Order: sequence, then structure tokens, then C-alpha cells
Amino acid sequence: MANKGLSKLMYAPLSTTGSTYSAEPAKLAGAINVKADITYADGKLYADDVLQEEDKTFVSGKLTMTVDDDDLTIFAPLLGQTTDSTDGVVSSIDDTPVAIGVGYIVKKSGTNPYRVKFYPKVVLSDFDTEAKTKEDKIEYVTPSVEATIYTIDRTVDSATKTVYRIVKDFATKAAAVEALEALFTQATP
Repeated sequence: MANKGLSKLMYAPLSTTGSTYSAEPAKLAGAINVKADITYADGKLYADDVLQEEDKTFVSGKLTMTVDDDDLTIFAPLLGQTTDSTDGVVSSIDDTPVAIGVGYIVKKSGTNPYRVKFYPKVVLSDFDTEAKTKEDKIEYVTPSVEATIYTIDRTVDSATKTVYRIVKDFATKAAAVEALEALFTQATP
């Protein structure tokens, strides 16, 4: 089914041990567009002139989020930037971004129209928002934030799995919101 909505773009910082989230989930910004690009290593084994075996393994991923606001009080700490009372937010070559979990809800058609997508560990890349002069019409310019997707060990059905994304469908938005918030409370092994 086609997607027809996007909401509840949330985040929470991972603790320094990387086993829990160090804060309650909060709104990152208003979500306009989210796109994930996943890269896989692909290996094929041929024998007797036919494909005998194939393996695809997650290598890396990039999450691009177009949002309505690049609120410095949210993004500066996540990017490891310093806030100075005189200069404002200072970006330096020594900045170390914080690992966070990111999740959101996609509205779809069908019997379970609310899909939760959750990336348990991402790291934001520094960004700058484009600016444009006001002309004879109103045109909004919105920031795009990129994040690298990492794997994290997580308990799934009583086993430890190396996870990069969790996706689940729900019949109601309330159930989807509850499930999304719960994903930020699950500890990793």
C-alpha cells in the first residue's frame, strides 16, 4: 500500500554504555520527509555454470530527514557542538556527535495503516540549512539532516540479534505511538 502520511519523528540519546537510552524520547522536529538508503554486501557463488548460493549482508545505511526546524537547542548537543554565551553555537573540528535512536510513524492504507519504523542507533552529520531571498511568493526552505545508520545488539525473541531497523504495523495511531515510545525503553544486552 502507498504511504500517505508521516508523523512523530522522535529521538533519544543512547547512554555512554550504548545499552539503554539516557533520556525519554522527544520530538526531533516536524517530519516532512524521511528516506533510508541501505547498502548491502552482496556475494554470489557460482558452480557448474549456475548460481549455487547468495548472501546479502548489511554494511551501512544513511537516513535523510527533511524537517521543519533546525532548532539549535535540540541539534547542537546531538552534534556535539558547544554553546557559548557570547558566540552562540560553535562548530569545531573536535565535535563528537552523540549516538541516538530515531523512530517515526508512517500512515498507510489498509487494515493496519500505521507503520512504526525505528532505527536503534544513528549518528547525525553536521548540516547547514539553505537560505533563499523572499520573492513575490512565499517559498519555504527546510533543512535536511543526514544520519549514519549503525547496528546494535538487541534482544529479539529471547535471542541477541545485530539489528539496524525495526518495523511493525498497527491498526490504530495510539497503538503505534505507544509501541514507538516503548522501543526507546528496551535495553540492549
